[in-house]
Amino acid sequence: MIHIADGFFQNRIIDEDPLASERHIRDLMCTLERGESLPPILVTPIGPRFYVVDGHHRVAAYKHVGWKGPVPVEVFRGSLTEALVVSVERNSRNQLPMSLSSRVESAWRLVKALGNTVSAKGIANKANISERRVVTMRQVLREHGETVWDLTWVEAWGLHQADREFDPEWKDKLINDVVDALRRERLVGKIRKHPDIFSAALELIDVDFPRKFIELHVDTARVVAEENPDLGI
Repeated sequence: MIHIADGFFQNRIIDEDPLASERHIRDLMCTLERGESLPPILVTPIGPRFYVVDGHHRVAAYKHVGWKGPVPVEVFRGSLTEALVVSVERNSRNQLPMSLSSRVESAWRLVKALGNTVSAKGIANKANISERRVVTMRQVLREHGETVWDLTWVEAWGLHQADREFDPEWKDKLINDVVDALRRERLVGKIRKHPDIFSAALELIDVDFPRKFIELHVDTARVVAEENPDLGI
């Protein structure tokens, strides 16, 4: 008998797309009812029991059709962490596409499980998300430690954002980080020489940037408008 370890190897967020999940299970049931076989379910031994690493929808299909025969399985003999990695990799690229939310939560679990033993790019590739998002996850885990260990990524990110609101120094830290990054890339001189290009680049990132910038510097904008009537502002 094989068992399900909810919350560990099940990488999809519960009920995020129940219709797609149900359709996938029905398709698998039809395959079984035609007498055709399904790919082996990947399981791993934990103590005396075997738990599903990949193949949760196939397990559901077998149960729904009342399957009485043997169920083909493939046994994974690696560590629990290695099994988790395989589970995320297979689910992020299998027949029923995972939503971005599920892939992000899977990546968060890998970040906590793997620490720095795998690069941010490696984790991003396994979970099929951006490397930058993994870097952010590592930063949150580094700053909050055990406080966020049992939280989902959504919960951990919410806590991180809330803490920042009560930290009067976080903006100064972020400003210094940006300045340091610009200096490392030798962009400070180019920004001074070509502010129009820099502004256009930021607008490509966020089309609302010009309006947000003016709102932050509205007094300066008024002075510029008064000193330069030819601008027609």
